[in-house]
Amino acid sequence: MERTRYHEIEGTILEIPLIYDQRSGQWIEEYSDFLEQPVYTPAGERILLTIEDACPHGRLRPDGMGDCGSCMYYRQVPGTLLGVCGNDSLRVREREQVIKSGEEDDPGQEPCGDAANTVKKCTEEIPKQRRN
Repeated sequence: MERTRYHEIEGTILEIPLIYDQRSGQWIEEYSDFLEQPVYTPAGERILLTIEDACPHGRLRPDGMGDCGSCMYYRQVPGTLLGVCGNDSLRVREREQVIKSGEEDDPGQEPCGDAANTVKKCTEEIPKQRRN
């Protein structure tokens, strides 16, 4: 059975696969490429890895490292390397309008993006059993 970890990120639930790291002796999260296959919150904001290079729209903290985690717009999610970009330039407005109007085709279809290669599934509810 494949191990996974669930994260609820501002209304989007991600199931992240875990891989065993021989060196540390721990199960660690295996993230997909959130830049090439964007994942969004219901409000249309991008979910990104903290360690991604900052975009041209970013406002970096003076003591930062030049990554998303150093940006004033980025909201870090505790316990993971993921966070949400709050910059309006990267927001998907059409998605926000569809959700507000209730016109989504099928809520069971990946509501948070198409990063299905590593982010296993995006659902409306966290399953009752969590596998760690």
